[in-house]
Amino acid sequence: MSRDWVQFEQIVALASDAILVLDHQGVIGYANAAAERLFELPTEALVGADFGFVVIPDEPTEIEIPRAGGIVSADMRCVEMAMDGQDVSVVYLRDVTVHKLAEAKLNDRERLIRMAANLARIGGWDVDLLANRVTWSDEVCRIHEDPPGTVVRVEDGISYYAPEWRERITHVFTACAREGIGYDEELQIITAKGRRVWVRTIGAAVRDISGRITHVQGAFQDITDRKAAEERLRLSAAVFENTSEGVIITDTTPTIIAVNPAFTEINGYSTEEALGRNPSLLKSGKHEQPFYEEMWRALLDRGHWRGEVWNRRKDGEIYPQWVNINAVRSELGQTTHYVGVFSDLSDVKRSEAQIERLAHRDPLTDLPNRLLFRTRLEQALLRASTSRARVGMLLVDIDGFRHINDSLGHAVGDLALREVAKRLTALVRIDETVARLSGDELALLIECDEDIDTRAALMAERIRESLNKPFTVKGAELFMSASIGIAIYPEDGTDVSELLQNCDAALYQAREAGGNGYRHYARGLTDYARERVTLTSELNRAIERNELRLHYQPLVDTASRRVSGLEVLVRWQHPERGMVFPDSFIRLAEETGLIIPLGAWVLRRACLQAREWETAGIPFGRIAVNVSGIQIQRSDFAQTLASILHDTGLDAARLELELTETFVMDLREDAPRLLGALKQLGIALAMDDFGTGYSSLAYLKGLPFDTLKIDRSFISGLPDDPASAAIVTAVTTLGNSLGFDVLAEGVETEAQRRFLLGVGCRRAQGYLFSPPVPPEAVLRLLS
Repeated sequence: MSRDWVQFEQIVALASDAILVLDHQGVIGYANAAAERLFELPTEALVGADFGFVVIPDEPTEIEIPRAGGIVSADMRCVEMAMDGQDVSVVYLRDVTVHKLAEAKLNDRERLIRMAANLARIGGWDVDLLANRVTWSDEVCRIHEDPPGTVVRVEDGISYYAPEWRERITHVFTACAREGIGYDEELQIITAKGRRVWVRTIGAAVRDISGRITHVQGAFQDITDRKAAEERLRLSAAVFENTSEGVIITDTTPTIIAVNPAFTEINGYSTEEALGRNPSLLKSGKHEQPFYEEMWRALLDRGHWRGEVWNRRKDGEIYPQWVNINAVRSELGQTTHYVGVFSDLSDVKRSEAQIERLAHRDPLTDLPNRLLFRTRLEQALLRASTSRARVGMLLVDIDGFRHINDSLGHAVGDLALREVAKRLTALVRIDETVARLSGDELALLIECDEDIDTRAALMAERIRESLNKPFTVKGAELFMSASIGIAIYPEDGTDVSELLQNCDAALYQAREAGGNGYRHYARGLTDYARERVTLTSELNRAIERNELRLHYQPLVDTASRRVSGLEVLVRWQHPERGMVFPDSFIRLAEETGLIIPLGAWVLRRACLQAREWETAGIPFGRIAVNVSGIQIQRSDFAQTLASILHDTGLDAARLELELTETFVMDLREDAPRLLGALKQLGIALAMDDFGTGYSSLAYLKGLPFDTLKIDRSFISGLPDDPASAAIVTAVTTLGNSLGFDVLAEGVETEAQRRFLLGVGCRRAQGYLFSPPVPPEAVLRLLS
């Protein structure tokens, strides 16, 4: 080995970089210890081996060296030199794998940061203090509503801030540029297009190697939406904290999760004592369980409830509140919370009582007088105008009352009026009003969430029924009746004077009709009004002239399609109008009282027809006859039915009476007695239009019904409407489990029949099976 080689080896043996010596064919003639570590091969394996990489003198190259543990990146440089008279290439290799990985991670991190900034709509900016130049990212340009790539001077950047914020941004920026104090501020700018925008700007100083501040860099974000949301929350919180009305928020269990200061002031419970408790801690015990059940039904069905509630303070005092409860729903429509807002009515009640005692009570009956009635009516109309509700009023005039005064004296007449006042007061709810306007004229104010027209008519019927019971006054037995006028807000009047005037016109119509009845306000002599008057007259004669016809629609088994019964439907064969369907005259018959003779005619004719089929051995099952509530309320219906069954000879087991759900619920405590009297005759009872009222299966369990008829409004959506499907399934399942025979009305498609069969509804009726047909077609239908 020559002296040159010895000196070369001594120089490179301990070098940290790998060094190889290659001959002109690229064969390794020498490798130092660092090369062994880089290639993970001993010197013996390297020397004599082909290097395998293209070597270009004086041109740096990066190569990848395969090893057992993976790929190693190396920076390669080469120089040409002569050794012992031969030209060789000396290759220098430096392991840059760690550097490459760090560089890749840095690139990935920068890419993720850019992606996150874009997603979060966060921009970046840089201020070159030496050049007095501000560079904005595209996002910062977008926020300022300037073109991408905009570069401005520092003073121009400051000028974008709203005037009231310029002093602040100048102060914090200067402190950062001179002293290195970073900042994080929320300020407002005015964009190039003149819009005010809330922004969050963050700044930090950047120093050079000597420690001198040369740049200020930072982030920039549009926070206008967040500021608006915070303002809404702040205002909501201010209302929540400062309102004089108590506010309580619960979850759906319900457990109290928040109360406001007014709640603690009104009820005496601190926030800590209320949180986590059930709102029932306020229960006074004055309301029966049905009251709370009705409240929850309203919340679950309609999402809101309002009304007067008596609650108990922490110290035990019972006091009245006016409560509004609303369900809070998620974007998916699911109830997540309930919010209750209530006002303490104690002072109001005391003031009302004092005012009424002094000036607003009728001294004879202790009822509200005309002035107080007008006041309450005004309040009711105001509430209704904001909630789009409807209000009903009734004027009640005692028929022939002056004859009592003339014959028995005013003292007896006064006692009789007091008794009338007691009876009418017993008919209304606690939040409704009975007033004495003058002499023998009284008024009722009713408010309700259900159908106000039906409620007013039923109230008129109850008044008639109550007054028809004899009065005993000073040993004298008196019989009285009343004429009643009905007007509804807003249809019959939009203010107190108009409503009173039109209700008085309706009362006049009732008196002109002979008394002992009621009339809704007729809205002028329109064609419709004249048509009703004409139709009433013609319907009265239709019974005498034998113009009414009965048709029958089959009630079938959903599986076999076999007929199990027939529903009786009345038609009017008018000599000029042709066939008139019941929708056009049944309601009219109820309003005029003609429903009583009409209903008796239908029931008797249906029983005669059924007896005829029974005698002929025709297997028709049972006949189902619809019965109006007025028939039951205004006559001894059980006795009438017993007489018809006796006269026609029809087995009571062959007859089923259908009553609407709304009517049954309005009977309230009288329902078991009245329905029980009918059931004792041996007939079957069916609840018609089930689901359209506000009853429950638990309530029905105590009533003697045999059949529930699911209203056609739920059947029409089957099987595609999820809500209808859920209701029909639930009613059928619960009805079957409670022993009711469940029947679906209005079945028109095969898909509806299959769905009903699948959920266990075994009976149905509708045009899928047959329309209503005259008696002569029933035999063909049964066959």
